[in-house]
Amino acid sequence: FEIPESGHVRLVVFDVTGRLVMTLANELMAAGVWSRTFDAAGLASGVYLFRLEFKGEARVGRALLIK
Repeated sequence: FEIPESGHVRLVVFDVTGRLVMTLANELMAAGVWSRTFDAAGLASGVYLFRLEFKGEARVGRALLIK
């Protein structure tokens, strides 16, 4: 993901029932391109939602995990 300026970033993963599965980032970050590893070793196959929060805005994406 890319953030245009420094600020607090929160990147979390939810399952389709809305249960928080994992927090990938919850910190102050400098502007730039960032990545985080999603370790799904203990998770079941299915659809997961990623939510990126920055400067009062949120973006949501989907991922399909197939084991």
